[in-house]
Amino acid sequence: MTEETRNTELEKKIDAYIKGNLSNDEVKSLWVDLLRQPEYISLLKTEIDVTRLHQARQGSATQTDYWKWIGAAAAVVLLVISLNVFTDDAPQSIGAYTQGEIGLIENLSSSPVTRSATAVEPSDSLLNAGFKAALDGNTQAAINIYSSILQEYESNGIRSKAYLNLGILHYNSGDFALSIESFRNAIAKAGDDEILKERSYWYLGNALVNTNKFEKAREAVYQAYSRGEIYKPEAFRLLRRLDYELGNIDFDNFEQQINELE
Repeated sequence: MTEETRNTELEKKIDAYIKGNLSNDEVKSLWVDLLRQPEYISLLKTEIDVTRLHQARQGSATQTDYWKWIGAAAAVVLLVISLNVFTDDAPQSIGAYTQGEIGLIENLSSSPVTRSATAVEPSDSLLNAGFKAALDGNTQAAINIYSSILQEYESNGIRSKAYLNLGILHYNSGDFALSIESFRNAIAKAGDDEILKERSYWYLGNALVNTNKFEKAREAVYQAYSRGEIYKPEAFRLLRRLDYELGNIDFDNFEQQINELE
């Protein structure tokens, strides 16, 4: 978490909660804020653990147990709020939680070409030609260019980018079956390109939701959620909604659900 992305007001709320200075309404507001910024759930847990450790060193078993209970209660309340939120939204299709049309400028892979470059690889030229065709609205021409890259080049680096781009174009065209195949291939060829993997998993999960394959969608969305920060808030919300659809949010096993939130 960088200085630019920090939410100092939320951090103050967490501190006030730990010190017991929040009213019931303020506590409820805190849970909602945590759902919107799930990365702060780990901060809440850390603060609770530090306070619990301090109390333990003071030799107060009762206070230690108290803070352990507080931590468990926080996780359970988050689950309750998640369930209530999704129950209230039940008439709304799960599609409302998925990615709409994927922006081409910021998401299609292209190859940077600088003035100092002595030579441009043919594969890079093709990748950029496909990028231009897609931005010009010539979707089929772009698909043909990316497909030709797959036919002519064996390098996983260029192939993973071509697959990602094909997946995006098919997704935007509503051909989710082809987009799923493309995103899976992009992941398989991505190597150590973690950003491309994260994007591909996120879009794969969304495409799977749109074909009602919720279990596989949850697996893909979780991969995107756990790998980085690009889609973390959106992925968290979609994960909770998928859990609701799959019947995973219930109260039969508190301990397991608490561990998943920690």
